[in-house]
Amino acid sequence: MPFSITEAETKILNIVMTEEPLWLDSFELLSSRGILGQEKLAEVEDFRINAGKKNEVIRIRDIDANLAMNNSRQIFGRTPGISIWENDGSGIQLGVASRGLSPNRSWEFNVRMNGYDITPDPMGYPEAYFTPPMEVVEKIEIIRGASSLQFGPQFGGLMNFVLRKPDQSTRFTVETINTLGNNGLFSTFNYIGGTEGKFSYTAYYQKKSGKWLERKWLF
Repeated sequence: MPFSITEAETKILNIVMTEEPLWLDSFELLSSRGILGQEKLAEVEDFRINAGKKNEVIRIRDIDANLAMNNSRQIFGRTPGISIWENDGSGIQLGVASRGLSPNRSWEFNVRMNGYDITPDPMGYPEAYFTPPMEVVEKIEIIRGASSLQFGPQFGGLMNFVLRKPDQSTRFTVETINTLGNNGLFSTFNYIGGTEGKFSYTAYYQKKSGKWLERKWLF
């Protein structure tokens, strides 16, 4: 009888023994945990086999980073093998790459959001259309090596921004984050979400403005 235990889950199993002896061929317990917001992908997840592959997971909520500015060095600084090019002070387009490749606009990665391409030329050297606001990103998945070939021919592999999911434990939740800074910086992030019966919903609005930029997101 196979079973699995998810994060923060408590499971009670009632096993009734029969008259015949019960022999277990094997018992396997797999567990892993990262530190400082760095984790690894599950060995098998949906259609992906990540076992033995080069991959990283960055948990945004567990790192000390300036999310209002999408500060790439603070977000990717602890990830082994990631090079960072801070040529965009506004955080609109992150510039990161894996070992030995160009970090210019992250074009060595196949950049996705929730698994969908956000690049104009997935089969060439794409530049991401945009970078989602880090306040709404739950985690960043990075897959490199041979396992990344299923996502495209980019030498750097896959970089997937996974957005936060609606809260399953409440009907309505609201969150607002407002940031002021130099050069007239004003960043506001507003989020609502929740679950009502079988339906879940989420929406957010983000605006960033200053002497050097003005950006708005509405989803």
